[in-house]
Amino acid sequence: MYTRIIRALVAALICLAAWQSAFSAEPNYAEDRSEIENLQARYLFALDFRDPDAYASTFTEDGVLDYGAGEIKGRRAIADMVRGMRQADDAAIAADKSGLRPAIGRHSMTNNEQVADWVASRENPAW
Repeated sequence: MYTRIIRALVAALICLAAWQSAFSAEPNYAEDRSEIENLQARYLFALDFRDPDAYASTFTEDGVLDYGAGEIKGRRAIADMVRGMRQADDAAIAADKSGLRPAIGRHSMTNNEQVADWVASRENPAW
């Protein structure tokens, strides 16, 4: 009697485990979003700190960096571009004799308040 109950419980646990693993293999929005945000953070921190290897590692081996100055193709070329940025930053810092903390790589954010005038927006919809 107990053997049948134990076998039934084991079979039920195996079915439950198989059912759960089948659903966990499906795409998960939260996990996907978390991985994307992690990639963005690695990408941005590596560029901010001018770390060529860390930055290039966020691209595939044949990745393409498409930005305002054109395209850079391949992980090695992307790393070389960041290495050049770091060298340019170091040269600018060395040339600056002001004694102030250099502004290279700093982000500037402002909190501008935009106020919409309902009457003006109806009269001139391109406000």
